[in-house]
Amino acid sequence: MSLKLTVSPVQHGMYFHYMHNKNKDYQEQMICEIFGDLDIEIFERTLNKLIELFDSLRTVFIYDEKEGVQLIIQDRKIVNLDYTDISKISNPKRYIEQRILFESDKNFNLSKETCRNQLYKIGEKNFVFLCTYHHLIMDSWSILLFQETFCKFYLNEANGILDNTSNREYSYKLYIDWINNQDHTKSVKYWETYLDDYAQLNRPYQFKVNQVLKRKKINIKFEKQIRNEIFSLADEFKTTVNSLFLAIWGIFILDKFQKSDILFGCVTSGRLIGLKNVDKIAGLFVNSIPVHVKRNSSLFNLTIKLQKDILLASKYSYLSLSEIMGSKRLTPGDVCSFLNFSIDAEEIKNKYSAILPFQVKNIRYNEQSNFDLYLDIYLNETSFDIQISYDLEKYFFDELQVKEKITQIFEFFKSNREILVSDVINRMVNNEELTKDASFNF
Repeated sequence: MSLKLTVSPVQHGMYFHYMHNKNKDYQEQMICEIFGDLDIEIFERTLNKLIELFDSLRTVFIYDEKEGVQLIIQDRKIVNLDYTDISKISNPKRYIEQRILFESDKNFNLSKETCRNQLYKIGEKNFVFLCTYHHLIMDSWSILLFQETFCKFYLNEANGILDNTSNREYSYKLYIDWINNQDHTKSVKYWETYLDDYAQLNRPYQFKVNQVLKRKKINIKFEKQIRNEIFSLADEFKTTVNSLFLAIWGIFILDKFQKSDILFGCVTSGRLIGLKNVDKIAGLFVNSIPVHVKRNSSLFNLTIKLQKDILLASKYSYLSLSEIMGSKRLTPGDVCSFLNFSIDAEEIKNKYSAILPFQVKNIRYNEQSNFDLYLDIYLNETSFDIQISYDLEKYFFDELQVKEKITQIFEFFKSNREILVSDVINRMVNNEELTKDASFNF
């Protein structure tokens, strides 16, 4: 028995990308290491309870009557956990890395499965859990929700506590129903108006997406002082830290591409929509929306405007990026980069994890980005790091240069909030020229 639902606009784009390209874009993995007294039978029962509660883990996708639809299978469970003890082989960690590659290279038949789970014992009280899944059924928010709920359910199973949590309260169907009740014309009109200035003043950039890329990643770590000063300045501006960094990145790419104004993509949670229990519903809510940045604004006004733009757009961010850009006859390829504020964590820490008989650490994620320039921001209580993933055939980024530029832009924010973006960029260019000249004058 199954429940048939329409797909969300974002799911629609991903599903048809899957149907037409038959590649592994949007196929992702979570790998984590478990240390301690793990009971395999309780682990299996807990995983089953997780699948029973969250219908996104029981969802498959089919092509039906010229449309993609999702089927929520009412009673799908793991019959037997895919568990293997490899603790006696010579190099279990190398074996794990081979299995990770094998699973990542194994395409999903989305009409039959959307998630595969394996548990490996690699040593005494040491395990590795590998989850390979399609982005259609979950996002980073969902993963954190799964992790916390798993810890709660494991403790209940271990202590013989019956949990009667209903899955009806947290069904992805509630989100699909919400989308179907929105005024689609009004949503498209919002984006048409937002993109109007850009579309009139600019010729499309036509950055390509969905191509085979020669990808490189660079990681940049900032001092804790910079992290603290960013939070302090956001408080002073009465804005979010995210809004402040959106402005910093916008200025960086205006300078990088030497444009008068530019569009870049911002990954949003998609959950600021006023839907009851939206924070407890697992599934695909996340989306990328365009952000328009111009030179003719002060640093302070730009930050305030970006915060307002993101807030106003939240109700309309359920549309796919293709439909958003198509409102002004633009394409996702006209968005010059994508920025994501990552909420991924390397260790499970929640109110239940501290009393588990084991710890879950060294969590890492393998994600397939099909954009040629992608930025991940890791900004937490103690650190501030960024990772830039880019196509080597189109761009070049130097770690030290990026760090210096972003720090320099931030210094302008600290010293003169009313300075125009155009003046900041001009001063940075002048400083670069002076540095080049000085290097030849010994």
